[in-house]
Amino acid sequence: MVPVQVRNAEDFKAALSGNAVTHVCFPRQANCAALVAEVAGALKVNATLTSLSFGDFNGIGTAGAAALAEALKVDATLTSLSFGQCNCIGPQGAVALAEALKVNGTLTSLSFGGLQLYRH
Repeated sequence: MVPVQVRNAEDFKAALSGNAVTHVCFPRQANCAALVAEVAGALKVNATLTSLSFGDFNGIGTAGAAALAEALKVDATLTSLSFGQCNCIGPQGAVALAEALKVNGTLTSLSFGGLQLYRH
């Protein structure tokens, strides 16, 4: 199994178009709020993706974390989610993810690596 490298929203759409991709990782240079929104939307209808890694991704933020949390509430396939060394998601993003975990029954591995919470 070789993870698919995704650099932008178009790459992500293409990777999932065949509905056979099970693992996606985002490289350090991926830095796009549109990509996080695309990922969140795809997770809501996900049928094959089991592992998602943001690695050193720098574009999540509080809004992105909240969007991912909403997607996790309905996703029934993803078993592993890693935030690696990505930038801050903020306290609200962390709370949103925690709330999503209360209703998500499939995620078995959640890694925050070097994640930092911040206050504005």
